[in-house]
Amino acid sequence: MFGDVAHVNDPHSWIKRKRPAHGSVNPWTPILFYSGAAYERDKQQAFAAGAQAYLVKPVDNDELIEEVSRVISDAKRTQGAMSA
Repeated sequence: MFGDVAHVNDPHSWIKRKRPAHGSVNPWTPILFYSGAAYERDKQQAFAAGAQAYLVKPVDNDELIEEVSRVISDAKRTQGAMSA
């Protein structure tokens, strides 16, 4: 999950560099952006970079838990289908 983190100035580029083509991030590792950036452009960039979800702060704890659970479930389902 990415938030507004100082050590990753451009999480979109980081994801593009780390996805499976580069071997660092498992292709089934779900990526969820949790950001204060609410512009549609920011969301589109996140999804284009490989994110499975994008939440705009502030988010209710129940919504956050639900979304994290969803992306993990989706990743497991995708991994299972690809492994079969």
